[in-house]
Formats: sequence, C-alpha cells, structure tokens
Amino acid sequence: MEPQKSNVYVSVRIRPSTTDEQNYVNVVESVSGNQLCTYKKTIFSFNKIFNVDSTQEQVYNEIGKKVIENMFLGYNCCVFAYGQTGSGKTHTIMGTGSDIGLIPRICENMFTETDIQRAKLISEYSGSSVQYKFYLSYMEIYIDSVYDLLTDIKDFSKLNVREDPKTGPFAEGLLMEEINDAKSALALIEKGNRKRRTAQTNLNNRSSRSHSILTITLKQYVKDIDMDHPREIISKTNLVDLAGSERIILSGAINDQSLREEAIAINKSLTELNQIISKLAVPEYKQIHHESNLSSNSNLSSNSNLSSNSNSGSSSPSGSPSSSPNMGKHLRRLSDAVNKKKDNDSKSNSSHAIQEFINYRNSTLTYLLKNSLGGNTKTYLVATIPLACSAAELIISTLNFAEKTKKIVNKVQINQDPQDMEIRKLKDKIKELTLLAEKNPNEITTHYDIKQKELELQELNEKWKIELDQMETAKEEEIESLKLDLKHKEEELIKKLDIEKKEFEDVRIANMVKQIVHNDDEERIKLAEVIMEKNELMKKISELHLLHNVEIEELEKKHQSALENAEMRTKLEIASINDIHVAEIALIKERNDNNISKLKLQYEEKSNELLQKIHSLETEIIILKKEIDLLSSKNEQLKKEMSLILLNSS
Repeated sequence: MEPQKSNVYVSVRIRPSTTDEQNYVNVVESVSGNQLCTYKKTIFSFNKIFNVDSTQEQVYNEIGKKVIENMFLGYNCCVFAYGQTGSGKTHTIMGTGSDIGLIPRICENMFTETDIQRAKLISEYSGSSVQYKFYLSYMEIYIDSVYDLLTDIKDFSKLNVREDPKTGPFAEGLLMEEINDAKSALALIEKGNRKRRTAQTNLNNRSSRSHSILTITLKQYVKDIDMDHPREIISKTNLVDLAGSERIILSGAINDQSLREEAIAINKSLTELNQIISKLAVPEYKQIHHESNLSSNSNLSSNSNLSSNSNSGSSSPSGSPSSSPNMGKHLRRLSDAVNKKKDNDSKSNSSHAIQEFINYRNSTLTYLLKNSLGGNTKTYLVATIPLACSAAELIISTLNFAEKTKKIVNKVQINQDPQDMEIRKLKDKIKELTLLAEKNPNEITTHYDIKQKELELQELNEKWKIELDQMETAKEEEIESLKLDLKHKEEELIKKLDIEKKEFEDVRIANMVKQIVHNDDEERIKLAEVIMEKNELMKKISELHLLHNVEIEELEKKHQSALENAEMRTKLEIASINDIHVAEIALIKERNDNNISKLKLQYEEKSNELLQKIHSLETEIIILKKEIDLLSSKNEQLKKEMSLILLNSS
C-alpha cells in the first residue's frame, strides 16, 4: 500500500480584544469565508477561519472529529497550537473551567467511538472481533530539556532523547499509562497540567514557560474469523501546546533572569520550527525529506512498534508495502535515491550539503516532532491570533507562519503490518474466487490451485521482505554516515554567539531606553548617537567575522588546489622522465613542501591580522561602554542639580 499525500490542515482562530487592547487598531479588518484581510490589505486564505465569536465546540467539530476518525483508521495524527503569548493557544487546546478545549473533548469522544467502530467492523466482516487499548503519555519541553509530567517523583529529572532507526526519536523512560475511560484520561491530564511550568508576565497572567506534548496511542487488535492471529493497527496522536513567542522587553522578562532564560529558549525553539517549516514548504527540500522518511519508515512490523512504543510517547510510523506488483520498482527507487544522494553529496561542497539537509536536531521540539513535519502523520495547525495588540507584526508573523505550513505535504499510511494487510487482501480474493468456482467450476481454477497460489505468494512476500530489510539497513547506514559529516559543533557555536549577542543587546538597549526617558533632549541625542555608533561597530564586527570566514575558506581552497597541483605535477614528472635521479625527485618534493609551508604561513598571518582587528574593535566597544557610563553619571548629577533647584525655588 503506497503512502498517500496529505497536506497540513491549517486553521486560524481569532481571539476577541481585551479591555487593554481596545485602544489598538484591529490587525484583522475583515473575514470572508476562509479568507481574512489585514489592515495592510494583505489577504490570507486557510482551510478554516474561526472568527471572534467561535466556540470550543465548533473547533472540535472541525478538527477533533477528523482526528478521532483518522485515529481509528490507523493513521498517526498531530495537532499544533501556534501563536504569540496570550493569544489563546492553551484555551483552545485545554480550555478553561467548563468551557473545555480540544484535548478533553477528544478524550471524551474517542471512547464512545469504539462501539461505533466495532459495529462497523462486524457488519463488514461477519464473525470478526476487535479489542481496543488506549495509552496516554504527557511531557513538557522546558529550556530544551524533556520532563515527564506523569511521574510521581517530586524532583523529576530530565529525560534523554534517543532515536530508533525505524520508529524515530523518542523520550527514553517516558511513562505510558493505560486508560480505560475518559475519566481516567482527564485525571492524568489534570495531574500533568499541575506540574507544567507557568509564570506571570506583563503580557499574560498565566504564561506557559514550556511546550507540552500529550500523546494518545490507540492499539486495535482485529481478529478475523479466517486468520490465525489478530491484526494489530497502531496509531499515535500528538496534541501539542506550544509556548508563545514573546519580546523580552515587552513581557518584562528582561528584569528577571529565569524568565529571560525561558523566553530565550522558547524563542529559539520556535525559530527552529519556523526554519524547518520554511524548508519543507520548498519543493526541493520536500523531495529530500520524503525520500529519507519513506525509506526509514517502511517495512515496520507490529512487533517492532510494540517494543518501541513501550518506551516512548512519540509518534512512530509503521507499515509499507511488502508484497505488491510494484515491489521491484519500489526497491529500485530506494536504491536510486540512495545512490543519487551519495553522488550529489560527493560532488557538492560542505556548505551546500548543510543547505540541503534539514537538521531536526537543532531543537528538542523539532526533533521529537520530526515525524509530524513532512512524515507519516496527518497534521493539523491551529494558529491563534488576537484581533488587535500592541505588536501588530507578531500577528502578521503568525499568519505568515500558518501560510507556509499550509504548503507542507506529508506522506501518510495506515500503521499496520503490511504482511497482514496483504494476507487480508488475498483471503478476500480467495473467497471471491471460491464463490465463483462453485458457480462456474469449469471456468475457475480449483480450491487446491488457489491454496497453492496463496503459498507461493506468501513465499514471495517473505523473500521481498528480506530484500527490503537489507536495503533498509544499507540505506540507514549510509544516511548515518552522511549525518556524521555535518558540522554540528560549528552551527551550535555560531547560534550560541548570536543568542548571547542578542541578549546582551536587548539588556543594554533596555537600560539605555530607561535612561533616555528621564534625560533632556541633548542627552537623548548623545545617547542615540552612541547607540548608532555601537550598532555600526557591531555590524562591522559581524562583517569582519564573515570576511574572516570567507578568507579562511578561500585560503583552504587555495591550499587544497596547491596540494592537488603539486601532486599532479609530481606524478607527471615521474611518469614522463623515468631516468631522472632519485635525488632530483626528492628536490622537487622539497620544493613543493616549501610552497605549501609558505601558503600556510600566509594563511596564519592573515588569520592573525583579522584577529587583531577584532580585538581592536572589542577594545573600542569597551571604551564606548565607559563613555556611556560617564554619560549616566552626568545624568545622575543633572538630576541632583535639578532637584536642588526645585527645592530652592519652593
């Protein structure tokens, strides 16, 4: 059974304005059907728009019912709630008080759906029986670390994230509790919600300081009357409540170290999520991701799913065609994809390889939800926005994010052992042929011949399964070797430097703004000039960094080409004149070594010059900082003089 294409279902929910927001201009001017128009006259279209008067029940009817339907069909599902802080994400996902949200409604209705699905199955296949088992796990991602919200340990420690070569990333040691009814599910959810980290900020009285992932696993054991063992269908549903992006100055986190650290981690993970979605929305990235995803997720039997699911709460695809007329083409396509990627990587340089590869490991959030972004999952996004707010660009940013997400195409398939699916089809075909044989015994083959064909198909199925496993193993080994070649450490260092620079700039600018408010016009102009000079210096530093990196790359290329040319010349000389004395060859090699050492010296001198420039710029920054401190002290003196003048005048 070939995977089906499934676009991400994107909806937008508009929160009514609060009393504090009524003085601001409405960012969303009008809504017409599934389109909205902003105050900038930009039109966005989505699968569904929930206006300010929408109810929780309407959101469930549009999204929750689809999730439950696909869950029982055997598909993995994922629901994201995305938006700025205070836009209504947690209200949409969890609800408040009696006005319950998506998660409680799904938990209540999925148990009543079991009776409907059981009756439907029995009506289709007389004599069949089915058993349903539900499991629930709940985790939070706080400052890029995973914590189990259902553990009874008071000081619960963070969990390690591992990656299974077949089922994908999972949180090692995450509890997965069996649930028998809606009451037990809601009790576990309430237990986890009490442990979630929240805090009061200037923008939200109860701001989520972590991302949460609630995973519901449904295992269906279907026993057909003419099969020896039950078929197992496993589906996983991730319900994700993302923490909202926020500006450190507006939220007040700049004055609190812990809030500031949380805000930086939240914004970093959301930035990584945005970058990955931007790449997946581009066709060339989709093709690379889908080829690797299809090969890594194919041929998963139910037993491998069981062993992995007992230790993880992440969604895991399983099942791919193991016996069909197109199996030979499928194997060739996998082999061609591996060879093509290997050839392209060998021809391209390292920076091009990094550009092509989508690195989910930069953030724990994207790593755990790897399968929900372009993989074997039916994904639903609920983008929440306020009608108006002080930072209109945040609302526009959320709408742009939702529009990009709409372009992502996942490849989904039912999570069932492909061998069981094929046997079920063959059994149905045998029944059909047997009935025809009873009616027309002269035109249809005998029951014995049908059995023989069935045995031959099973043997061929096993053979194809072994070949596919071998191809899977070879593909996984090559993918792992390619991943090891990526420069993870360099990327992490660059990102850490950027975060530290931004944090330093935010703190410094905020302090300057506070001082400027209480200073006269002349002092404001001076401080503004200092800020402008500092920003120019920071730009120069970044430009120098870039120039430094470019020059290093050029020197390395020159070095490599010089080596290659030297080796070529040596080989040509040895091949053309065999009678030359050994001493002359040694002299040629020595001459080449001298050239290489000169190039190395030039490279080191250039690097030292760039480092000296950077040190001199850093010294200038320190001098400017001292000047700012002097201006601050002058400010204080002016304030004191003003206060004395006021006292004397009174």
